[in-house]
Amino acid sequence: MADENLLQFAAETNRTIVTENVRDFAILISRWATRDTHHPNVIFTDRNRFNRRSVAYPTNVIAALAHFLQHPPIEGTSWVWWLQPPP
Repeated sequence: MADENLLQFAAETNRTIVTENVRDFAILISRWATRDTHHPNVIFTDRNRFNRRSVAYPTNVIAALAHFLQHPPIEGTSWVWWLQPPP
């Protein structure tokens, strides 16, 4: 599925996107913002912070997402957040 289609699907189904693809999604989000269109919430991850080669992966990403859901640092719509490891 193309990124634009994924963003549209997430918007239509009220879902949040979790991705490392900052370059492409940042451009798409910017385009939507200039059209004054609400985009789905997006959580960016960082391959340096959540290294796929680590034995901790994907458990560390799952733990960070679980912490995010239990203690949401942001509310509303059309937000972008960088996922952090839990404290």
